[in-house]
Amino acid sequence: MWKFAVSVAGVGVGLFALNRCYFSGTICTLPGRLDGKLAVVTGANSGIGRETTAELARRGACVIMACRNLKRAEEAKADILARYGEGSRRALTLNVASSSIKRPIRTIWPSIRPEDRLVYSNPICSTKCALLNSNLGQSLVELCGTLALLIIEELDLASLQSVREFAARICKPDTRIDLLINNAGIMACPYALTKDGFESQVGTNHLGHFLLTELLMPAIKRASPNPRIINVSSLAHERVQKCPEPWLIPASEYKPWTAYRYSKLANAIHARQLAKRLRKDGVVTASVHPGVVITDLFKGPLILRALMHTVLRPFMKSAWEGAQTTMHVVLANDLHSGAYYADCAPKKPNQMVLDDKLGDLLWSFSEKAVGLA
Repeated sequence: MWKFAVSVAGVGVGLFALNRCYFSGTICTLPGRLDGKLAVVTGANSGIGRETTAELARRGACVIMACRNLKRAEEAKADILARYGEGSRRALTLNVASSSIKRPIRTIWPSIRPEDRLVYSNPICSTKCALLNSNLGQSLVELCGTLALLIIEELDLASLQSVREFAARICKPDTRIDLLINNAGIMACPYALTKDGFESQVGTNHLGHFLLTELLMPAIKRASPNPRIINVSSLAHERVQKCPEPWLIPASEYKPWTAYRYSKLANAIHARQLAKRLRKDGVVTASVHPGVVITDLFKGPLILRALMHTVLRPFMKSAWEGAQTTMHVVLANDLHSGAYYADCAPKKPNQMVLDDKLGDLLWSFSEKAVGLA
């Protein structure tokens, strides 16, 4: 009996180690600050988007939380401030820091965790803050009457009209957007159409973000140095073997996971095509695979959702872990523009991402679909 117990314990330890070493992935340990930077994060009210928003704000960035559900956005903002705001004891603690940073500093000043202050030198402000970029401060005051680090704005990516209205509110003549993180998305949902008549996954995950990126481009190009556009893609795009012609799948041929893979392939292609077109403007782009993350993104059958949140949960990343590759791409100085990243490192994407002819076809289709051509 004891041999069986030892065997079970051994299997458990092995699975736990596999989870921590493989499934949880790599953690971003780059120590950069983002003071004076303006970031736009879509889908900031939950999951990876919420944790990305928190990490950006903790490093000093002002974050516009672009969300469809304003009630959930307010709840997310309250949660972030409760964890890392001015009244929180956790405001200056670092979830994880590079040992190369910790070791030398602790030998000099071991008592008050100074390595945390290198990255999180101030708590997230809920009212006012001092910004290094006076133009950013002026724009924010004009936009919302405050210098708060977390600003909620309504954005429904399934409605091109909502995208246009959001961009019109955000883009003032002197607005500079340093970071655009196209994070929001839906996954493997039943067949549905967006408000503009597009298949919902390609329409929301790709076309909504394509239009948003183009409308915000003047403000992105004004930022310096090297503003960044980051598309949250997925490992799922690697399973696509043939692209649909056209990209929008008719109801008679619709398969939820196939449509999701197409939309994530489009995200990766979009990032690479942006890099080609924006090289002379100094804008850096990338697509990222966040990992297999336990979030509320999946809207499939209840039994599958229950399985994900129980049996499979130990082998999935937390939302905070899922935000790490995005943060790496935000902070890295040696970023390869247009590349695909996973676990905080460049990764070879689906070969179709590198096909410029296919990229041009997707760009042309997208421009026509959103009314830019």
